[in-house]
Amino acid sequence: MEKLRDIIRKPDFQAEKFEGYLVDEFQFQRLFFLENRELKLVYEEINDFLYDNGYDKVDFSSLSEQEPLDLGELSLSLHPFVNQESRRVVLTIKRFDPWDNPVDRVLVELKKFRDARDWSQFHNSKDLSLALSIEASELLELFLWKDKEGADPEKLKEELADVFLYGLLLMEKHGLDFEDILMAKIKSNDEKYPVSKAKGTAKKYDEL
Repeated sequence: MEKLRDIIRKPDFQAEKFEGYLVDEFQFQRLFFLENRELKLVYEEINDFLYDNGYDKVDFSSLSEQEPLDLGELSLSLHPFVNQESRRVVLTIKRFDPWDNPVDRVLVELKKFRDARDWSQFHNSKDLSLALSIEASELLELFLWKDKEGADPEKLKEELADVFLYGLLLMEKHGLDFEDILMAKIKSNDEKYPVSKAKGTAKKYDEL
């Protein structure tokens, strides 16, 4: 079963699958109605929905009818109306704001460049991986027959940018999140290379 957090950032994301809707390009919303239920039961329903879809559960103790509960990626607000049946809690999840994150800003411009040229049809996983590897080799070539820091700085920027851009396209192709996959890898490396064993040595983890 697909989880909301895994696919909410995809361009073809369909909010209806999760019984919600897109307020605009940047926000997904889902309504939870009281319908004569106790408020705590609605909170439990929301937390079950969040947990099942890859988000942390929420502490509702500070949610009031006056101020929305702002949790960064998530926000909730309680909307009172004339009668109990129409009262609702509105769950809002930030979907995509390219001005919030430099990686997202780059992706927006990169996809504009790609789509204007109809190049997406060529960007399968195999060819993106090959292109990334080739660009990494061109980066390496800058150091050939030079000392350890001998690459031309301008050429270094250009080749490094190519490596990053193909990496971002491959990431976007698979609906991956930049921060999630990098933080997961850092955590994995931290476990493989504990400071007590790895400090000051370049040995591989299975040689420590």
